Amino acid sequence: MERLLSGAYRSANLAFPDNDVRLRSEFQVGIHQPADFASEIERTGKVHAARLANPTARAAKDQATLVARNRFLLDEFHPATARNPKESQRYFGTDLTLIDGIGPGVIVSLMSEIGSREHLLTSFKSADGSCAWLGLCPCNAISGGKVLRSATRKVKNRLSEALRLAAFGLERSKTKLGEYCRRMKRRLGKAEGIIATAHKLARILYTLVANAASYDESQAFPVKPATRQKQLRQLQSLAKKLGLQVLPNPAVTTS
Repeated sequence: MERLLSGAYRSANLAFPDNDVRLRSEFQVGIHQPADFASEIERTGKVHAARLANPTARAAKDQATLVARNRFLLDEFHPATARNPKESQRYFGTDLTLIDGIGPGVIVSLMSEIGSREHLLTSFKSADGSCAWLGLCPCNAISGGKVLRSATRKVKNRLSEALRLAAFGLERSKTKLGEYCRRMKRRLGKAEGIIATAHKLARILYTLVANAASYDESQAFPVKPATRQKQLRQLQSLAKKLGLQVLPNPAVTTS
């Protein structure tokens, strides 16, 4: 059998491929009839002859196909493109780089996973739907009106991973998002706090893109009067322990 194969390959000026196990085993078990097997030998010999005649032709063709197929990704989703505020404005109607923690990596993931502003609004009717798709909100298992289990879904999503990494980098930030991250980590734990911060980032992203608005920290984290009074009481209590006194500054208006 192998002698027949070797003769056929020698007639095509080719060496018999020792690793062609499939062709040899199919002949041995009698799957192919002699006529089919002869045509298979001829076809395989021509393929090997073409590859030996021009070994770089196939590689060059594959490379050209790959470049042509990914030209849009190379041009549109390059980090240098995402770093440009004008490109973010063109894609999403707002400059997302103004958000603390949001860099080219997150924007490129948003472009590749969802698309432009029109794709985002078509795919998700609200921020709740986008956060659920990203696996950043609790998925409650309820039976008989009782919550049996509450945990986030395990998803494989590049945008979700990018948002978690962005939330991880906000731990030492002096901004409102940094304060939110530290507060959630103290309240929920380290891992849960990172997920909660990523959830907050996802909501901010959707809201800004949906409304075509610029990022405003005071609107993203509004201070309620009750929160302001609580902060004042804590400050007065600390000043009392240190033997100091807190006096209001008329020149500063609190919002």
